[in-house]
Amino acid sequence: MLEKFSFGAIQALNAAREEALRLEFSQVDSDHLFLGLAHERQGLTARTLQKLGVEHRKLRLAVEHLSGRGYSLTRQEDLVFSAATLRALARAARARPTLVESQDILRALLDEQEPAVVGVIRELGLEVDQVRAMAEALDAKDSAPTTEPTPETAVVPKHFNQRLLTPAGQSVLGYAHAASRFYGHTIVGTEQLLSGLLYVRMSLAAQVLAANAVDVLEVEAVCARLIGQGSGTAEGRVSLSRWVEQVLEQAWEHAKRLKHDHVGTGHILMGLIDLDVGGALYIMDHLDLNLAQIRYDVEQAFAAAPGDPEPEELAPADPALAE
Repeated sequence: MLEKFSFGAIQALNAAREEALRLEFSQVDSDHLFLGLAHERQGLTARTLQKLGVEHRKLRLAVEHLSGRGYSLTRQEDLVFSAATLRALARAARARPTLVESQDILRALLDEQEPAVVGVIRELGLEVDQVRAMAEALDAKDSAPTTEPTPETAVVPKHFNQRLLTPAGQSVLGYAHAASRFYGHTIVGTEQLLSGLLYVRMSLAAQVLAANAVDVLEVEAVCARLIGQGSGTAEGRVSLSRWVEQVLEQAWEHAKRLKHDHVGTGHILMGLIDLDVGGALYIMDHLDLNLAQIRYDVEQAFAAAPGDPEPEELAPADPALAE
């Protein structure tokens, strides 16, 4: 199910896990999820609570006052989502046919009337309907149409930055970060980026790789042998390797060449293929992949959907190529 979740949504889930661990619980409950959503300072949850006069520290204290501590010495990899959290995530996924954003999770929590979340909101001196009304007002303001720059006035960034990623591209980067943490590493390498492309299954890159018989389990098996398990002791933010930065820079060059204003998963995949070093190249060579065919499939998908940085479907196969 989580392959449908955007980078921001995955970040919120990771923050919810950290809150559950901090409070020594063995599962991530809906109040931890609510707290995790508020970690994104520019996200809808945090802005809604700020408008209602609730700071993040006050929210955290309310959760701690109601839930206390779990006194469970659970490792992060053994944490599970509670039934209430899973219901909210499933509701968010049903409501959004494409990628689920963090605001979709907030709506699901409020609509589900999860007792833990309702309790926290009332502890803050608010009602669920107040929170919902404020969230809807801010979301409507965010969605209001703005004046788009004309092609003559639009400024095209020279270098890649993460704001250029499509939602699917953001999810790929989120999964790559999660994979690095899982293996106990503090650097995101090209091998984790390749895994991220496969995990966002609705994306163009995942469809192309699947059409070329690339299996995520095979990739992960080779990846595990290649990089091994890190110490897992480093705290703080996971950073990108210089090879990954080079891949993303090259992906932006591909996007600009195609006159796309965002970097999608297909551009990232082509950037990976362009790189002649790195763990992803070793994995693709080990699996004996036809990189020329993969590149051709990506280019055909873009040609079939001009102007779309993230085509939803592959271009039909050319019958002449099958002969």
